[in-house]
Amino acid sequence: MPLKDLRHSLPAERDSFVGRIDDLRDLRQRQTHGARLISLVGPGGVGKTRLALRFAWKQLNEFPGGAWFCDLATATTIEGVSHAVARAFDVPLGHDDPITQLGNAIAGHGRCLVILDNFEQVASCAETSVGKWLDRAADARFVVTSRTILNIPGEQAVAVEPLPVSEGEDLFDRRAGAAKQDYSPDAEDRRAVSELVRLLDGLPLAIELSAARVRIMPPHAMLAWIGERFRLLAGPSRGEGRHATLRATFDWSWDLLPAVERSVLAQLSIFDGGFTLESASAVVSLDDPRSEAPWIPDIVQSLVEKSWVRPAGPLRFDLLASIKDYASQHLRAEGHFPGSGADFPQLVARRHWLHFASLTADQAIHDRCAEAANLVSACESAAAQGDTQSAVDALDRAWGCLRLRGPFKVGLRLVRAIDALAPLPPRLAATAHRVAASVLSVCGRPIEAIERFEHMADSARQSDDRPAEGLALIGSGTLLVEQGETAKGREALQSALEIAYRIGDLELQTKAHCNFGILMERLGQLDGARTHHETSIELARRVGERQLESSGLGNLGLLCFNQGRLEEAKSYYSQTLLLVRELGDRQREGHALCNLGLLFHVLQNASEARSCLESALIIAQELGHMRLACFVLCNLGLVEDAALNRANALTRYEAALLVARQLGDKRSEGQILGYLGLLHVREQRLTDGERCLGLAERLLTEVSDALYLALVLCGRAELEHVAGATDAAALTLANAIRFAAESGAAPESEVGMAIAGVKRLMSA
Repeated sequence: MPLKDLRHSLPAERDSFVGRIDDLRDLRQRQTHGARLISLVGPGGVGKTRLALRFAWKQLNEFPGGAWFCDLATATTIEGVSHAVARAFDVPLGHDDPITQLGNAIAGHGRCLVILDNFEQVASCAETSVGKWLDRAADARFVVTSRTILNIPGEQAVAVEPLPVSEGEDLFDRRAGAAKQDYSPDAEDRRAVSELVRLLDGLPLAIELSAARVRIMPPHAMLAWIGERFRLLAGPSRGEGRHATLRATFDWSWDLLPAVERSVLAQLSIFDGGFTLESASAVVSLDDPRSEAPWIPDIVQSLVEKSWVRPAGPLRFDLLASIKDYASQHLRAEGHFPGSGADFPQLVARRHWLHFASLTADQAIHDRCAEAANLVSACESAAAQGDTQSAVDALDRAWGCLRLRGPFKVGLRLVRAIDALAPLPPRLAATAHRVAASVLSVCGRPIEAIERFEHMADSARQSDDRPAEGLALIGSGTLLVEQGETAKGREALQSALEIAYRIGDLELQTKAHCNFGILMERLGQLDGARTHHETSIELARRVGERQLESSGLGNLGLLCFNQGRLEEAKSYYSQTLLLVRELGDRQREGHALCNLGLLFHVLQNASEARSCLESALIIAQELGHMRLACFVLCNLGLVEDAALNRANALTRYEAALLVARQLGDKRSEGQILGYLGLLHVREQRLTDGERCLGLAERLLTEVSDALYLALVLCGRAELEHVAGATDAAALTLANAIRFAAESGAAPESEVGMAIAGVKRLMSA
């Protein structure tokens, strides 16, 4: 039947429909497979009505009985529902039961589509209205839009999700172009539109309202006003009614909530990054001396079914940012539910920080650090209110997440908040200094980190906390070695090892052996290093510390790599990568990928090397891990150098060198200068090559790194050979061979292959 001959009461679409291709396909498939009642469920502003209308227009030919749009916005009773549906079908209601009369009318249209829009405020009438029509009109199909599930037999509830960023950007651009004829976003505005869509939760109503603002401000200017989103999204010319603004849309749903659900929703706004039923039960209070308090899981389920709260994974829930902002305003407002008002947010915040500060270390990092944002806000809230115990406990747990998943710069912010509470009792001070030292270390501030570890050791001694003292010595010793102060670093690590065995602390022993092994390796004592690494792995497995086990495996892999046992190294690296991904440890994942990338480079598998290293660089940048970025950039330089992309290699080496110098890492600086010097030599820039290789040799001698000193001497031998100083080249190569032998480097190692390459060059 031609479209124009089909009867319907569908309102015309005023502008272009954007996206939702998968949603429309899903609705079509459900309808084809016999679904008779589909409920489109979602929060206000998510686009339920528009999706239902688009579906109806596209499928109109499938319904010879027509498509009928029934707006229930003003209906609050079963009678209101009857009158709205009667208007849509143009059926005069008589003295008989209106529900039965309308059921007969719908049945008389045969195969038809009935859209019941805005059903949430009459959801209690669902069974006595649409339920009866389902029984009476067997060929009819119903699509309901609602902010709450109807919970009647035969219903297929479909959650309407916010738009993905790409579709949200498209919607913004189309509506902005309609609002302002000369709208032409530049690169800054393009980035701003993406951020706006994200901050507005992908809600079509919010996106359209913000797009209308381009008449007076460009997208990048709107970002400055996002903190007042409900004013920004109050379009002055959108018209009256509950869809005029985002606030009006939310107000409509809020007014339908019973007081207890308003209270719970407002209190749930205290969470950052979502919540579990356990944390909600611990933080939300419904104390009412007059009656037994409702069960929190029941209320959360009701709020999910009413589209205020959304599932965010197994046993986890969250609020859209717009809803969180809206609900938090009710938390502060007097009289919006029992207990609301100016003092209430502080009471809720206190319960929040006390709960999260009490988590164990394992609980804090559970589910890939899902509670990281809550722990950060708990630390800041407790610190702001002077609760030092809770603030430091939350700091410790928050950093437990941030060091695994990043971003590290948030750790710096928390450290500053705790520093403002000084002086702290010795035991708390030791914890605060430990976290601060760890944060400063990974953020590329090693000198400050060493100072913090020394303060930690002092505080630990004051409180007679030997494990903390041992940890402080491990931290300072490791950093001192990296800074070239090998003797002082070794002394600190030796003291830590002695403390660990004196007090019988297996976990401390594990960490001490792990870091002592790294020291031995840098001193070229590879057999001793292997013993320490194997001991650390054995101890880690005994105490069940899988993160420490991953460190030991990674260190053992690096040792095998330097010895030229490449297949063994690959096995250890692969085990490490598998384990850290299982643990959700992105920092160690980045290191594992970096090491694998270098291994693949040595194996001349450039594509795998580049893939691993580029992935590692992304992790380093997202975490803010300068040290990891330094290693990755250097290794990417090696890959480019091997591919004879010398300009790209130079860029990578120089970027890595800059980071190494910012870190004050003499060993890494020496290694990078060695690679950079050799590149200059091969590009016939002999003066630059001599300068870089000379500085590299001095730095690596200073930090007693015999292995990489051998590699640099190979570069110098090549320089001298190219310059015609063959006798000097032979002597330098002999020294390189001696240092390589002292380090235990095999012919298959990076150093071994470099020596072989110089020999071939000199014999040609």
